[in-house]
Amino acid sequence: MKTMRKNALLMGILLFFTASLGAVYPFACLVFCMGVWLKRTKRFTLVLAVALVLVVWRVQPPRGYAKAGRIIEVKEKYAIVSDGINATLVYDPGLLLDSKVRIDSTPKEIEGTKGFFHFDFRRYCRQKGVAYSADDCVVEKQGHTLRSLMQRRIASVPDETQRALMMKVLLGIKSDALKETYLYDNGFSIAVVIVMLERILKYFLDEVKVEKTVFSLLIALGVLYHFPMMIVQRLVFRILGKLEMEQFERSGIGLSIVIVLFPRNVLSASFLFPAVYRLCALSKGKGRLMSFPFMMILSSVMYQGMNPVKSLLFPVNMMAGGISVFLCFLMLAFPFFPLSPIVLFLDSILGFFDFFNLPGSMVGLGLPYFALLAMSLRKHRHREIIFTCLLLLFQAFGLFHPFASVTFVNVGQGDSILVRQPFNTCNILVDTGKPAQWNTLQSMLDGMGVRRLDTMIISHGDDDHSGNMDRVIQKYRPHCIVTSHHEPLPIGKLLFYDLNPIENEDENQSCIMDFFSMNGIAYVLTGDGDVESERQILQQGIQLDNVVLKAGHHGSKTSSSEDFLNALQPRLAVISCGAYELYRHPSPDTLQRLMQRHLPYLTTREDGDIEIICLPFINLLVTSSGKIAIISTS
Repeated sequence: MKTMRKNALLMGILLFFTASLGAVYPFACLVFCMGVWLKRTKRFTLVLAVALVLVVWRVQPPRGYAKAGRIIEVKEKYAIVSDGINATLVYDPGLLLDSKVRIDSTPKEIEGTKGFFHFDFRRYCRQKGVAYSADDCVVEKQGHTLRSLMQRRIASVPDETQRALMMKVLLGIKSDALKETYLYDNGFSIAVVIVMLERILKYFLDEVKVEKTVFSLLIALGVLYHFPMMIVQRLVFRILGKLEMEQFERSGIGLSIVIVLFPRNVLSASFLFPAVYRLCALSKGKGRLMSFPFMMILSSVMYQGMNPVKSLLFPVNMMAGGISVFLCFLMLAFPFFPLSPIVLFLDSILGFFDFFNLPGSMVGLGLPYFALLAMSLRKHRHREIIFTCLLLLFQAFGLFHPFASVTFVNVGQGDSILVRQPFNTCNILVDTGKPAQWNTLQSMLDGMGVRRLDTMIISHGDDDHSGNMDRVIQKYRPHCIVTSHHEPLPIGKLLFYDLNPIENEDENQSCIMDFFSMNGIAYVLTGDGDVESERQILQQGIQLDNVVLKAGHHGSKTSSSEDFLNALQPRLAVISCGAYELYRHPSPDTLQRLMQRHLPYLTTREDGDIEIICLPFINLLVTSSGKIAIISTS
């Protein structure tokens, strides 16, 4: 036990490592972690071995599904049914928490969305132990627990805005009535009300009474919400705070207990952000300042953006959030009180933080350069301050994504291509995908650090190409918007040529079909052009070398004709397409024509986002599915 307490932080780190990778490499994680522990402590510890095995067992991907069970979670578009062992996602937003239901249909496996930055629903569900979904279910018995009664009470509130606020803040159920608000985008864990009340009570009660009051409130909230991780985490650390042990021992043991209890949640914000604060608090002096840049790093990786003001004023943010939660509880008890304007006022104040947001993900080719610079600061007297300034400098000037690139965004059955010049000096978006793919497109633009577009080109008016045009205009304010055929168009250091001469009533046939050249590659973007469009282009006698072709009309058999492929001889064909069961794209005929000519191709459905990065002398192709290739400049 003494060895375990002395190396508590090491134990927590090993358990975190196992929880993060144990689903993919279970045996390797066990061997590696026990090897590191033995090398460090020279002793075998049964508690650690059992904890590692438990974590590996609990993080394994779910294989079954629940045919009947209890509703354990409700969201705006779905609910989760659990039988205690397996779980099933049901697309029925009107279900009541803790109701007993039966699923008569055969659940289908949940499909994922591959992408560099955007939200993967399949991965999110697997973190909750869910691998299958069903369209509906039969309610056998309505829920009668405290939280189901609270859900009923909120649903009966007549005022739509007040009802939406309470649903979002108290139950995590979003509503259209709260779109484009700070609370909608961020939300607050129910645990923030504890932080607020504890700070307020310290002014009126002694330390012992405050401790008892907060602990009792934590137990009450745990019973109400069935002991979620945030509540359990605070309970664990409050109990450990009563024991005589060093702070690093308390932190290591507390984090280890939480990881064993909730191993699938270790990569969630509700675990990582508090963990970073606790670990930074162990440092002495200026070391505590590192919590500020570390919080921004987490935000950048998880949410494709940093907000220095929000990170710096995190305690203020927590207090305001706690007040919002507390007011929502008061609205639940006294629905006739007009408290929603106060919550919305706080929401507008908190929304001011968004003005300082710096979009961009650290996951880019500039990250190794940043890491080398950061390592060189290890012995500098003011390393914390310089590190923070360096981080903000890289983020603000796009240094994490320093190279020009062309990205075919995985927007399902639709088109969207992002063309970037180095350091975000010029950004061009060709098509925007369907409205349902807005979050996907926004995540990509934010992840690449795009704050403003220089030009947006819409190939034609079909919904799967122009569906997010208005939203893109509102958020990214493009300097130039092109929606019709154009003359050679200079954009930054690039020159876009519209190859298609056809202008008629057929949207597909007369769509904009652009060509531009970058770093030795000729990119041909064919929109939904058909065989006749391709024939008209060939009649102009255009000669192109080293072509990357965006195959027309999502790989339909009415595009990518034999003559067109023979003339271009593309080095690579990219097909942007959605679910095959719905659209039957790409067509087997198109794929056959490509394979007959030994032309390699990639599809966004299988390969996710497809990015071609312009490096000196070569072009690096990377897909979010893990494929890597080199395309020469000639």
